Amino acid sequence: KTDSKENFAAFYKSMFKTAAEREQYRAVFTEYFWDMSWCDPCAANPLSVQELRNLGVDWIKGEGGDGPSNRSMRRFQDSESRPVMVTRLHVRYTPETFPEDLMFQETGDRQNYQTRYVLRHAAQVTPDACPQARPYLQQVNARKEKESQTLASLTGWDINRIRKTYGVTRAEPDAWQRMFNIAP
Repeated sequence: KTDSKENFAAFYKSMFKTAAEREQYRAVFTEYFWDMSWCDPCAANPLSVQELRNLGVDWIKGEGGDGPSNRSMRRFQDSESRPVMVTRLHVRYTPETFPEDLMFQETGDRQNYQTRYVLRHAAQVTPDACPQARPYLQQVNARKEKESQTLASLTGWDINRIRKTYGVTRAEPDAWQRMFNIAP
């Protein structure tokens, strides 16, 4: 199935696989980089102290126990924001393309990065509903064609199957195209 809304997991896997292949398995992809002290928009509540500790943040104290005693720590309540950056990375590699483990380093860069997916829904109108309906539907069809091409490029899915799923209609050939039997 090629409907990315109804089958987001397959879309995401195909998109990542295609991107990794395109980069010859020599890239790390960042899905998000989130400053736990604020968010816009908030996809979920900030992680609790215990959740952060489970991820390896051993330098803060809070509900759920003390951290290592050899570091200076501040106690945070679960309702407070924390000066922690959380990231989600994706990588697919072979020993030849990534001969060493990833190494992280501390950075002063606290700029958020988050991937967003926007779904658009066209108005359900007939071509003769009003004077603006036909031009609107032509614009929608053109947008669907462009979105279909983008989806095929991102995922490697069959463009004709995507067009069929999304109901993209091919434009009628102009007179000169019909005369020379050239498809649009």
